[in-house]
Amino acid sequence: MARTYPEYDYDLAEGLLAELSSLAVSGVAQEVAEKLSACPGAPELADFFAEYGRRVAEGVLAAGQKYKDRTAQVAEEAAQKTGLVFPAIPQRYIEIWLLATRPQDKWRILESTTRRFIFSVGECSVYQLLKDELPVGSSLPCQQGCLAVLKGIYHGLGFPVKVSLLRNMEQDGNCCFCSEFTSC
Repeated sequence: MARTYPEYDYDLAEGLLAELSSLAVSGVAQEVAEKLSACPGAPELADFFAEYGRRVAEGVLAAGQKYKDRTAQVAEEAAQKTGLVFPAIPQRYIEIWLLATRPQDKWRILESTTRRFIFSVGECSVYQLLKDELPVGSSLPCQQGCLAVLKGIYHGLGFPVKVSLLRNMEQDGNCCFCSEFTSC
């Protein structure tokens, strides 16, 4: 649908969403179910999610470059004028990842400065998929996927960033990710 004022259209492009649909959590649910039925507790799930995270990062970077929306234009213009590219440029790709592949998840930005970007996920579709299938107290393999996506996005954009998990869903009720810019 054409907008009356395209300069105020900050929605993700439909083509971008379509391009990333194969990487949506709903699409990998079948693969996860197969791995869990083959091996309860599925120790190899951490590797599966790490590889899935790398695929998602590659897909998000490619689609984000292909479909430059108004958000990308504004972030790039601001970065060019101010010289401040972190966290605005990578934040756009993180938002693409979450909105395109996990649209039902609830997440929020806790800190966004030129040194750190911290966000949390409070309602997570991946966790919902796993929580009843894995033994209580086992580490959540899905965090490897999220960390791999973040590391892949920063690496693909050429940002020297240290990524860490500050809180996890099972112990804290949310996952909280911290990205620290390590050099200028």
